[in-house]
Amino acid sequence: MVIISNQEPSDNPEKAKSTNKRTEITAKQEQGGWWSGTGCFLPAELADVIREEGHWLATPINQEGYGDRLFYYEDGAYRRSGEALARKLADKKLGRWSKPEYIDATIKLLKQRVGTEEEKVDNYDGYEESLLNVKNGMLGLKTRTLYEPGAEYLSTIQLPVVYDPKARSAVVESFIRQVMNPDAINIFWEIAGTILSGHTKHEKVAFLTGPRASGKSTAIKMIEAMVGKENTSAVSLHDLTSNRFRLAELQGKILNVCPDLGNQPLVDVGIFKIVVSGDTVTAERKHCPPFKFRPKAIQWYSANELPESPDKGTSFTERLAILRFPHSFLGQKRDKHLIEKLTTPEALSAILNHALEGLKRLEKQVDFTQAKSIREETEKYRVQNDPVFAFIDDAIGMQEDNTIFRSEIAERFALWCKESGLRMPPLRKLYDGLREMGAKECKKSWGKSQHRAWGGICWKSR
Repeated sequence: MVIISNQEPSDNPEKAKSTNKRTEITAKQEQGGWWSGTGCFLPAELADVIREEGHWLATPINQEGYGDRLFYYEDGAYRRSGEALARKLADKKLGRWSKPEYIDATIKLLKQRVGTEEEKVDNYDGYEESLLNVKNGMLGLKTRTLYEPGAEYLSTIQLPVVYDPKARSAVVESFIRQVMNPDAINIFWEIAGTILSGHTKHEKVAFLTGPRASGKSTAIKMIEAMVGKENTSAVSLHDLTSNRFRLAELQGKILNVCPDLGNQPLVDVGIFKIVVSGDTVTAERKHCPPFKFRPKAIQWYSANELPESPDKGTSFTERLAILRFPHSFLGQKRDKHLIEKLTTPEALSAILNHALEGLKRLEKQVDFTQAKSIREETEKYRVQNDPVFAFIDDAIGMQEDNTIFRSEIAERFALWCKESGLRMPPLRKLYDGLREMGAKECKKSWGKSQHRAWGGICWKSR
């Protein structure tokens, strides 16, 4: 005979069920104060317990009133892994009663309790000088003094570099001299310095261009290594201007890179100009509430050819520092281990010093170092981007009582394109451009004949 149970069957199932419920409630209350007297979960209580176990912040505040991203303070900075850590703690404390919905409710309330306005994060306006968080402390950008780190700085951005004022690297200096035009080296380091400043007031974008294997991507990787991958986003110029979800990736970053930009024409550069200026934007992540933030990421791109822009004026090009890398290093000339040499701890400290000197020079000069090679590249791009606009801007002015034969304008335009090394666009585009500037189609006498002309314009004096 098989004995199934040696217990007497219960004469009152409801009583047994009630006893089990009381036992469970007692066990839950012994676990922690996040259970009510009836055994209901209290997410606010658990959120408060987790909050007391360290330093947290959540930023920026989204449209539902809680912080979008949760950070946890560790080793001198608030880390972006805060939500993963908080979920792990919540799951551990809930034990066998852990449920995804309990954890979600706890994290949402924790984000609400430690929510911090974005303007207060990585903001050192209240201190004697601007600060930069590096591996060995908080560095004063003006005095180069190292201060002890602390949670009170609300710093989420820490460079993975040790500040050493004496650090120098022959490899870094040799690389930059080999790949760049000499007159553009200063502005290269000045733009690198703006990354350290924590703001975008200088409104300058580094655009590295040149042939294959010219060192463009290596230079960007070198700068990215100084900044740190966790402080860098990788959104292309095309995605930035056309993909509403990619914009959110710039939040909390100080550098945005795209080391191999395609040459497809840009559709719109409006959001690009807003980002470069650091104006407030609204962004969203999939399945999450929208939030507002001020981009701080300095843009660094590289491409063999710059993409065509729909902005034919100067508001786009004046934001670019087009840095040409003129030489190609293929075959035996190419060092396959160069990036490893450029990113050793010692080299990164040297790169930081170059960037700090670049920032110091920029602030002393108030503007970037002028470079003939950059002016020439900018003018070349302006002409290639829109030959019609460039020709009209260079050659034609407004004069109400003057007319020019249409054939004369066409001949001048053809010669200008030839001298500029450009393929001549259709004349209809030239005529559309003249209409846009306010010129009027008319007739002009030549001898006894009437010929087609444009009125209200004149040739600019050379």
